[in-house]
Amino acid sequence: MLIWGGLRGGVALALALALPDEVPASDTIIAATGGVVLSTLLLNATTIRALVHWLGLDRVSPSDLYLGAAARLLAIEAARARLAELDFHDDVLDAHLRLAEVEARDDLVRSNLSEGDEDQVLTLRGLYIERETYQRLSDAGLLPPIATRSLMYEIDDEIEEAEEGTLRVDAARRAHLPWYARLHRIVLGLLPPPLGEDLVEVAYVEVSARRIAAQKAASELEHFRALPNIDDDQILAAKEVFNHWERTADRRLDELATHGEIERKVLYRRQSLALSRITARELLQTLVTTGVISSAVAEEAGDRIMVDLDDG
Repeated sequence: MLIWGGLRGGVALALALALPDEVPASDTIIAATGGVVLSTLLLNATTIRALVHWLGLDRVSPSDLYLGAAARLLAIEAARARLAELDFHDDVLDAHLRLAEVEARDDLVRSNLSEGDEDQVLTLRGLYIERETYQRLSDAGLLPPIATRSLMYEIDDEIEEAEEGTLRVDAARRAHLPWYARLHRIVLGLLPPPLGEDLVEVAYVEVSARRIAAQKAASELEHFRALPNIDDDQILAAKEVFNHWERTADRRLDELATHGEIERKVLYRRQSLALSRITARELLQTLVTTGVISSAVAEEAGDRIMVDLDDG
């Protein structure tokens, strides 16, 4: 699809038009190049939809259908709960919400997920929660760029493996970084501050981020208990994967402290500081989303909190 969908000849046409008149057969070159560009527009562009359908790229997987219906159901339940909190009652709106809820539940039941599909739905959802957590930590300034790159490379590998059904739970992914990423890490470790990075500090930050992300993923998977067509044993099995990663991160944090790389008191203080920053940023973002405060006010408040925590 990438080969067929790419329009070719645009740069070549620009170069052909830039040819001086003294070049032999310049008109022929321009005409031939223009013909190539025109043919890709008329042939490739008009048949790309048929190619996508023939390759099956427009067919939604059972797991995606289930997640879409689950998202609708949870959104409807949240809307009804909010209306109840506000003591707002409207018979017409309530009827529409009930109808939408019934349709979403029917879609969930009809999804007919296999055991493998259930595992994929739960595992992928947890992995995407982890990825979102890393992104939020990075946006809040709690992850240095070198740690963000490593964690994103790691989680994207895990997502790809989960989609193929080959997720390696205990893989030592840090050893599988590309050579240029490993070289970049070594160079940053050799450079003095502020150009370089303390690799022990980076290791601590990465492990802490993994622990936080795994804990959040395991917690969020509990929402699937309220959904039909998902077995409780599958939920427990998926949660165990992320609980295992959380315990692995805990052990690594203890190793950092035990080996004297970072004092235990400093370790827990940094972890508490990171959790405080994350919680504050998430609350401020929620206030922005609900329209309570503006993004500028939230940014200023977040910066002030960071300063106060650092001073403390």
